[in-house]
Amino acid sequence: MTNRVSAGLVGLLCWVIFDPIIVLGREMSNNGLIQANVYESVCNALSKQDISGLWPQEVLPLAQLLTDNSELVRHEVYLAIADHVRKMNGDAPRRRELVGLLVKGLTDQSSAIRDSITEWLCTMKPDDFGPDAKIAIEKAFNLKPTKQLILLSGLADVTTVSTKIDKFVFYPSATPSCGRFYGTVEWGAELVRARKGNRSSIKKVLEAVDAENDTVTRVTLLLPELEYVHQPEVVVRLKHILNSEERLEPLKSTIPGIKCAQYAAVVLARMLVGFPITKDDVNYTDAELNICRKWMASQKKWTFK
Repeated sequence: MTNRVSAGLVGLLCWVIFDPIIVLGREMSNNGLIQANVYESVCNALSKQDISGLWPQEVLPLAQLLTDNSELVRHEVYLAIADHVRKMNGDAPRRRELVGLLVKGLTDQSSAIRDSITEWLCTMKPDDFGPDAKIAIEKAFNLKPTKQLILLSGLADVTTVSTKIDKFVFYPSATPSCGRFYGTVEWGAELVRARKGNRSSIKKVLEAVDAENDTVTRVTLLLPELEYVHQPEVVVRLKHILNSEERLEPLKSTIPGIKCAQYAAVVLARMLVGFPITKDDVNYTDAELNICRKWMASQKKWTFK
């Protein structure tokens, strides 16, 4: 059996398989999930359902899987749903249906699962959230406002939440009681306002990023934060970094540091329709960076994903 370990839940994984009929904390020998891990089984079942319209009989229904006693099982099922939606093209009703299942996970008893689902939902499209999903997001926000829930509310356009985040005022010079400013609800609120076109917020966000003295933090942590802000000023700033030759400090004296342009390319690829080279990591070659630079230079305007 191939074990799939997801980020954030490594500590939860402790499988000792003595008998193939025991799967992930609950006996499922009569329900067809003996052979493969849960993630792969659900991914395959979702694909088959999209083609045939029928859920495979040999796989437990999603509703049953999502009530499993095992936190790991539920996590892998939600992750499979999220990954499946991200790979789908079109079929808006089906996307909304699956996103609706994900949103229900915001009430899961596991805080780790709730946090993961909130992050995954932030990778969806605004049109994926129907009225019921927006209500569920609002309830989660009202229960415990977090930066990620604020970002999710802004993406899903939950208007009742948008009116509440104005009380979260971000001051770049303020020192948070714990952690750094980019983990606070105030920073999340500023990102939402910037995404919606508030000129003051766009300026404050860009100034906060520029003011970060630590290059690694600025490039590896804060540039990805700019992906959320679908505004031309942000693209211009990322374009400037893409065209630069600035590097991070090398990990070894014999190997040059990674170019900051590589991080900018990853962010721009996630933001812009038509960006020529899309990668999941920063492994852009110089030749690929030049292709991206030429494409950016040739654009009269940008279309956000």
